[in-house]
Amino acid sequence: MKPAPLEEPARLLREEIWEVNVAALGARQEGLDLLPPLPDFPPPLQGVEVLPGVLPVLRVPGEGGGRLTLHSSRRPLEEAAEQAGRVPLGAGRPVAAFGLGLGYHLLALLPRLAPAANLFVVEKDPEVFWAALAAVDLTPLLTCPQVRLAVGREADLVVAWLKGHLGGRVPEDLYFFGHTPSLRAGQAYYPGVMAGLRPSAGAPALPRGLKKEGLRVLLINPDYFLIPEVFRAFRQLGHQAELLLFDKRREAGEEVLHRILRRLGDSPPDLVFTVNHLGFDREGVLLAALERLRAYRPTPLDLEVDLQEEVVLDTWEIGKPADKSRHELVELGSIVNDVLSGAVPAWEERGLCAGQMDIRVDIQPGCIVRGDATEIREAFANILLNAVQASSAGGAIDVRSGHSDGGIDLVVRDHGTGMSKETKERLFDPFFTTRGAQGTGLGMSMVDAIMIRHGGRISVESAEGVGTTITLRFPCPDQQHGV
Repeated sequence: MKPAPLEEPARLLREEIWEVNVAALGARQEGLDLLPPLPDFPPPLQGVEVLPGVLPVLRVPGEGGGRLTLHSSRRPLEEAAEQAGRVPLGAGRPVAAFGLGLGYHLLALLPRLAPAANLFVVEKDPEVFWAALAAVDLTPLLTCPQVRLAVGREADLVVAWLKGHLGGRVPEDLYFFGHTPSLRAGQAYYPGVMAGLRPSAGAPALPRGLKKEGLRVLLINPDYFLIPEVFRAFRQLGHQAELLLFDKRREAGEEVLHRILRRLGDSPPDLVFTVNHLGFDREGVLLAALERLRAYRPTPLDLEVDLQEEVVLDTWEIGKPADKSRHELVELGSIVNDVLSGAVPAWEERGLCAGQMDIRVDIQPGCIVRGDATEIREAFANILLNAVQASSAGGAIDVRSGHSDGGIDLVVRDHGTGMSKETKERLFDPFFTTRGAQGTGLGMSMVDAIMIRHGGRISVESAEGVGTTITLRFPCPDQQHGV
């Protein structure tokens, strides 16, 4: 599967757009904004990347490490309209918008801004500002007399600038509109600015896990094989856990959403726990439910905080026994197509790929195994994600299946960084990861456990600088009676 070619990142910075935006900046009233000096075109982007999509998107470094994508690569304007639509604007109510990104959400907000209301835009990273000036026509924002801009890493200077524009007194109805991906990238900076404006309120905190005993926990299980283990673990920790199960393959998304919302309304839990691991929630049912929860649970100072779209599962029982009641005949080609059509676009949107990949597929007919389709899909998705993350933008990844001596193979080969001898030796150790805070170290342990439960095995060939080949070998269906 070779995606359609997209523009190279360098071409996403356009000099004509830069010049139009810079001219609009130059025409703004002197002293209105707090801005860094403008470089010549092209701007020097050291930490910020402009990536292709339906429209350009940004990837930026996070304060805690790793990199974050600031916009949807497939539906940036729809996402921006949804964000802007949640801002409760009133006549003359000022808005402090935290995070510029490429400005899509702010352009969507402008038509709703009351004539007497000011919009204060705060951006931490000058490189984000420069990238936006070179990639997107921001003239509607830059020529709006109600807009004020502050760009800089010194939170104290930004707070002083904001207070100066507000006449030294922060109005009670000032609305804080946080662009959630930008908040993730500046988890210390933006709360610091807010605390400087309203010290008595304190900085808002993102959820950090379980804070008390005896929680009422609702686990929404989209037929994901690790949720039952998490359920048992919650109970072992003394919490009141309840399962709400749905079958994403047989139940309509709207029906499931209504059932979830009815359950939440009947007896609101303290914690809702679910998973959108590797693009699992294809119809967006879980995200729709989370959006409804967002509406019912306003946060301090109305700040839009990050609602995690994925819960990383630490598993206590990787070695659980096989549940043969779930085993059925599974066509490997169907598994591959499911992951390529569902999970890969989600990885690209979340910035888990260096860019769009050249995934070449060769699935031989008749590659049918007996097993749990959900677990097999999970195993394949894990090794494919590893291949994607080891590859550079546009790198080739080969996926093939075929019959081998006494078994059926599903093979993923990349031409990426490869593994050292030490990494290969520890590959299946639980919690071993080469990705630091971005990895859990459980993916390959789960794959190994899944293959054992299916009477199969996994083999790895890898060389540094050459790439990695991982083979999942399943027994033929007529050999699996004892599994």
